Amino acid sequence: IMDQTKILKIKQGFSLIEEERPTYILLTKDGRLAVGTEKGTIKIYNLETLQVEVSLTGHNESIEWIAEISNGNLISSEDGYKVKIWKIEKDKGECINTFEPHEQNTQMIITLTNNRFATCSIESFAIWSNDEIAQPLHSFDFVHNDDIIFIHQVKGKEELLSYGWDNMIKFWDLNTYEKID
Repeated sequence: IMDQTKILKIKQGFSLIEEERPTYILLTKDGRLAVGTEKGTIKIYNLETLQVEVSLTGHNESIEWIAEISNGNLISSEDGYKVKIWKIEKDKGECINTFEPHEQNTQMIITLTNNRFATCSIESFAIWSNDEIAQPLHSFDFVHNDDIIFIHQVKGKEELLSYGWDNMIKFWDLNTYEKID
């Protein structure tokens, strides 16, 4: 959580808009700000100095989503099909994996407990291991009668909820991947 001094500094003139318009913002666990841009760059700002410490390039489209997975790496999706995993160090970063988890655009990435993350498109979502990206641990395809618009892990439980434009909330067991009635 940012303290009031940092918030005040940001309010008093810190602007993220440089040559690229921000499209997604994430406050990392180490207190830095990861900013995805419309040109496909991710800039990581030090909130003490308000300077860019790391600039990640490699996406060709606008950044749609950024999440921090349990090992401190970042995962990002672009306005397209590509998802990238970035190894981040204090003043540098590198792409260590690129993959296409869905046939539709990846619209959401969330971190989960037990060294996993989930990706979501409008028709499906998948659970992945932070350590092995070759294949998903499980895919959930066409589980709603209309587009999926939201997935979230239930706090304190090994359950995932999904919500779609069909106005249905569904719960899924993250150990068995079965629907919870």
